[in-house]
Amino acid sequence: KKAFIYGHLGLGDIFWLNGAVRYLSTCYDETLVVCKRKYEANVAALYVDDPTIKLHLIDDDAELFPFVLYHRGLWEAKGYTVYACGNHLIDPHGPMPEKPWIYEFPHCFYDDMKLNRSVRQDYFYMPTDSEAESLLRLVKRWSPKYIVVHQQSQNKTLPIWDKVAQRSSDPIFDLNENHYEPGHPYYMIAEMVANKPLFHYKRLLEEASEIHLLESSVYCMASHLDLSRVLVKKCYDAFDSSNERLGIFDTGQL
Repeated sequence: KKAFIYGHLGLGDIFWLNGAVRYLSTCYDETLVVCKRKYEANVAALYVDDPTIKLHLIDDDAELFPFVLYHRGLWEAKGYTVYACGNHLIDPHGPMPEKPWIYEFPHCFYDDMKLNRSVRQDYFYMPTDSEAESLLRLVKRWSPKYIVVHQQSQNKTLPIWDKVAQRSSDPIFDLNENHYEPGHPYYMIAEMVANKPLFHYKRLLEEASEIHLLESSVYCMASHLDLSRVLVKKCYDAFDSSNERLGIFDTGQL
C-alpha cells in the first residue's frame, strides 16, 4: 500500500502537514511526499527516523501541472492512493469551489485530505538531532536566559529585534542575522546561532525565555513544539489573527 501526498510546498506548510504524513505512514507501507528540492535537507531531517517516508523532489509546481487532469491519474495508475489539498484538488476548467482554496488555514489541508483535524497535533513528531542539543548547550553556557527572534521571511521583514532590544538586556538571537557589533559581549554567541538549518533550532526554541516571531516556517515549526517553559510567545502580523492559527502564541504588536 502506497500513499502520494501533495500539499502546499512552502517549508512552513511542510510542518503543518507533518501530522498528516506521520499518520498516513502508519496506514501505508510507503508514503511519498512532494517536496521542493531547495527544502530537501530540512524535510529529509524531519523524517529521518522513518524509512517508509520518502520524498518526491520537484523544482516547481509546474512539474506536476495540471495535477487534477493528468498527474493524479498517473500516480494512481502506479498504485498510489493520492492525498492532495488546496488548488491541487481543483479542476482548473471546472466550477469554482464553494469555499476559497485556503480557508481556516491550516485546517483546510486536513479537510481536503479527509483526515480529522486533530491529526495535525496528535501525530506531529520532529526528531531531535545532536546538533540541536549541542546548540542549546552552547547558548546555555553563555546565558541561562535568552530570547529568540525571527523577523525575516521570504516575503517580509519586521523590526521585531529592535522592539525587543529596547526593553531587555538578555541576549537576543535573531535566527537570520547577528545584530550585535563586534566586541559586544553577545556578538560571538549570536554569530554562532544565526543561519543554522531550521531543525537545529528545535531545542533552542523549547528552552527560550521568550519567542518573538513573524508568521514563517520558524513559526509553523515552533507552534507544534513543547513551549511550556517559554514565558512569552508572540507572533507578529499573523495571516488572519485567528486563535486557531496562533494556538499557544499571543498576537504581537509593533
